[in-house]
Amino acid sequence: MTPPVVVAITGYGVAGQLHAQLAASRPDLTIAAIVDPDPARRRQARHDHPTAIALPHLSAVRSPVDLVVIASPPNSHDDDTRAAIVDHNAHVLCEKPAVLDIDSGRLTHQLAHAQGLLLTPVHNYLHSPTIRRIHHLIDTNTLGTLTRITIDITRTQPSTAHSPWRSTPAHGAGILNDHGPHALYLTHHLTGHPTNTVSCTTSGPPQAEHSAALQLTLTDTGTTANITMTWNGQQRRTRLHIHGTRATLALDAGHLTIRTGNIERHEPADNLADPGHTHTTWTHALHTDTIARINHTPTHADTWHDALIVAETLNAARLSAKHNGRTIPLTNN
Repeated sequence: MTPPVVVAITGYGVAGQLHAQLAASRPDLTIAAIVDPDPARRRQARHDHPTAIALPHLSAVRSPVDLVVIASPPNSHDDDTRAAIVDHNAHVLCEKPAVLDIDSGRLTHQLAHAQGLLLTPVHNYLHSPTIRRIHHLIDTNTLGTLTRITIDITRTQPSTAHSPWRSTPAHGAGILNDHGPHALYLTHHLTGHPTNTVSCTTSGPPQAEHSAALQLTLTDTGTTANITMTWNGQQRRTRLHIHGTRATLALDAGHLTIRTGNIERHEPADNLADPGHTHTTWTHALHTDTIARINHTPTHADTWHDALIVAETLNAARLSAKHNGRTIPLTNN
């Protein structure tokens, strides 16, 4: 029988608590340590998981760990990932955005590759059954050649009560870092191509934007993507529309609609705006996938490339916004 994967969790906010809750429910994971600089959160961690050690810094973890789950604010992701690799020789599962600085992210990628360690960004929407269903429709050419993807993410406020980094520039604030990664990795996976060019406008406080509108073109295709995100909406909602030469697809409020000519087909679907059960289910599936890959002794950090593409696109979007929506080309190297 394969022994449980020993995990340390950095950050005990909403995401860290979810990862810990799910890990504690699995026989194939065991929590050795929970790391958070805030004493109140460490006390909460000790209460919730009394068999785990609660510590202020990842460097204080002395026991061997197989996997570090990084749920700290975005500005800590690079240091925590590097510490997991260099100090603990551990695999990494990192919340989004896993990479902020593209050069540092590439170096981390190289370090993990050299040590045969797995780096995985928490791109949990890819584990949604509905997203997998949509991927199947694309792969089987049901939609034809994709021409345009539209993603609209509407929230009524930033979720700052338990995750104050969203409004703190020094910690990686803003809606681009919060919801942008989800929209971008979905776009890249569904089209099969990274971003070629990006144009972006934002509104809200400097370095903590509350709304963003991105227009993308995608490499080697005529496909475009329009992504809008706001924390100033009237209701919580996430909508996805895909236009193809054979059919169109709409995902909204737990309903999937496929339209071919005048014929519509309706299917039940995940609600991408649901902050509760669906995210729990998808993250559980991500844990299962990560454990399977660890136990098969991965030799390279393949999914980290997705995080690097997201980071480059987000950095180009910010540059575009500084220049009033100027189109910025990406290298994707």
